Amino acid sequence: MHIREYFYSINCRGDIIHDSCIIDDPVFLNHFYKNMQLNSTNRHVDYRYLSICGNEYLFIKPEDTPIVFRYLSNNKLFYTQDLSIEFNPRDLRFNDDGILYHKSHIGLYGRIHPQLIMQFSDQIIPWGPYYQFYSDKILTYTVILPLHLPEYNIIMHPKFDNNCFGCGIGNSQGLRLTFIYDSLLNIAESWYVPTEREMGALGIMHGGFVSLLLDEAMGKVLSGLGIKAPTAQLNVRFNKPTMLHKPIHIVGKLSEISGRKHSLKATIMDEKGNITAEAEALFIKIKDKI
Repeated sequence: MHIREYFYSINCRGDIIHDSCIIDDPVFLNHFYKNMQLNSTNRHVDYRYLSICGNEYLFIKPEDTPIVFRYLSNNKLFYTQDLSIEFNPRDLRFNDDGILYHKSHIGLYGRIHPQLIMQFSDQIIPWGPYYQFYSDKILTYTVILPLHLPEYNIIMHPKFDNNCFGCGIGNSQGLRLTFIYDSLLNIAESWYVPTEREMGALGIMHGGFVSLLLDEAMGKVLSGLGIKAPTAQLNVRFNKPTMLHKPIHIVGKLSEISGRKHSLKATIMDEKGNITAEAEALFIKIKDKI
């Protein structure tokens, strides 16, 4: 069979370009993407992808990713008029330049079209050095991770089947906190903006909620270690008011392990890095069943 070769490029906006012309025929685009695969022919290796249509080999060179998601409809991300994948906020990623991606079935990640980013803009807010996305489907924020997260950093999303007030999605009144656990340093951290829901009588964050956040951060360190240990003792020092509507940084870290006893510390810092509250706690590991 005589093979005919053609060469295409895909720019960052998802335009398919051949001989300096943008190809926008819907039927062609469907065939183009349905047959797209990695180029394993050892020919034209600078064209990473290939779409085979009979005896026609379409070699493809993306400027960034082979898939560019253009719009969202019915919780599906479309990259052509007819082709789409299911949208999941937990599959969103940012790169170092602030470009937004979503997991894809081709090329691992697909780039989000600028027009779609504009559609998302009201749903994305900062979360420490990262971002979070508000999902209308689950009515909560989901942290958007960097495209390349170090292996020693473990993301701890709130769990759907958990009613914990601190980290369970099952609790409709809960905080639904996300933490990042550093397995090298045994540190768990999160960021949060207190609201009137956590307000005390003086118009600042209630001391009980402050204590809850400190306890939650230390508990997440133990979760990262794979240890189930309820709080046995919690000592909190309130250094200054924790203000509402201002971002705070919550950090828990392991201090010492002695048998079943686990000692931990935690701090809450305001946006200037001042410690507003700190705690020391003792957690007792649950005995293993015999």
